Amino acid sequence: MKKVLLLSLLLASVAFAVPKMQLPEETFDFGYVPQSSKVTHTFWIKSVGDETLNILNVKPGCGCTKAPLKSDKIVAGDSTELEIIYSTGMHVGQSTKRPTITTNEGPPDRRVTIKANAVREPDSTYPVIISPYKLMVSKAGEIDVDEVDFSITNVSDQALDLSLVSIPAGYFSTELPTSIPAGQSARCKLKVKPDHLDETFEKSLTLQFNDPGKSRFTIPIVRRLIGATAQATTATQAIQTSGGK
Repeated sequence: MKKVLLLSLLLASVAFAVPKMQLPEETFDFGYVPQSSKVTHTFWIKSVGDETLNILNVKPGCGCTKAPLKSDKIVAGDSTELEIIYSTGMHVGQSTKRPTITTNEGPPDRRVTIKANAVREPDSTYPVIISPYKLMVSKAGEIDVDEVDFSITNVSDQALDLSLVSIPAGYFSTELPTSIPAGQSARCKLKVKPDHLDETFEKSLTLQFNDPGKSRFTIPIVRRLIGATAQATTATQAIQTSGGK
């Protein structure tokens, strides 16, 4: 009788074991982004059911959005990264994209949402101006630019606190102020960590300020590896040229 009861309980637990997906974050707002650039944000997908969660398909939604997935099988209790890459192209103004995730949990499909406000002249934004508005950390020949300085100018009439709300894990170290007085500029620094010096990539970081609109600004970061045998002068020109595109 005990064996029958144990077998029944085992079969019941198997029958009710199901995969289940959880998205701790479903929406991300890049805020202001420069035209003709790529920006990225990583969403986490958690497997919170009793069975392995299989990611069957991720539809970016349009050609301007990509959604590479780190793993398509997530055992119960584990998680994986879904990186959303948005290319602003020549678009100007607000845009919303909603990549779709299909899993073996079954319908309905789930979505994550990204928002961005592409600007043609990022040197005239409010309440801050970031310069340069695109960070180049490239290598050409013997010249390796693995760190870069940039400034944030507070063009409002109040002091602004800032926080870093999105940055790719493990890629960069940063030096950022916690507050910028009204009408003043602050120097900032970004450095590529050693594990990623041999990579070509396009990433970004997103800052949020405490003005009434909780303004966000996303800064594209580009690393290119250009001709290891290039002469010093040519290498410098190559980095400068790639920074203007």
